[in-house]
Amino acid sequence: MHRATRWLVQHKPAKVAGAASGDLGPADAALFAQRPELAQQLVRFMAGAYEQGVRGPLRDYAALGRPWPAAIDVSTIRCRTTVWHGKDDACVPPCHAEWYAAHIPGAQLRLLPGEGHLTISARRGAEIMAAVVGDGSGGLV
Repeated sequence: MHRATRWLVQHKPAKVAGAASGDLGPADAALFAQRPELAQQLVRFMAGAYEQGVRGPLRDYAALGRPWPAAIDVSTIRCRTTVWHGKDDACVPPCHAEWYAAHIPGAQLRLLPGEGHLTISARRGAEIMAAVVGDGSGGLV
């Protein structure tokens, strides 16, 4: 599968961009339709992941299949933390953000309606960064 993905990324980037927009969910597909350059950025990112072969992406997927975050005890986080997440994220369900907000002491949860996996940074990145650096004490997950 990964060799095929690598070949597709290198030889059929438009197909990869189209498939990615569908896999990411409606919010992200709409963003790609409005801003096709973002779909091309995603394809370039994927091409970079496969640049040296399939071993790196295979390791990434293997890590996703293991219990995580085994090495991170989020209950020890002591800075002010806001967990930002797109409510319409089709890749990482909002329950993940809810879990982090529940397990990081004092964390606030910002579930943003209409935002997906990629739209949250594309459309809300400035807002998120302003909140993080606004008073110099912000945390980000």
